[in-house]
Amino acid sequence: MQLTEYKKLFKGKSTKFIQQRLDVVLEEIKFLEGIYMIGGNRYDMASKELRDCALKDRQEKCQLSSALYSILRDNKITTA
Repeated sequence: MQLTEYKKLFKGKSTKFIQQRLDVVLEEIKFLEGIYMIGGNRYDMASKELRDCALKDRQEKCQLSSALYSILRDNKITTA
């Protein structure tokens, strides 16, 4: 999904919901990075196919996190 599609999907959701979803997405990104990054804590256990899938999934999660951050900025909410 693209940034604008994510923003449409989450339009009208509460700030609390957006922040909670962002927190979860950021944890998911960290987990996926551990799979595909050289030296990641899960790298040795992952096949090339799994690493490639993790990278693709991480890129999608990054699009989602960008949209969530953008929604919070649009609502003038600051994040840590």
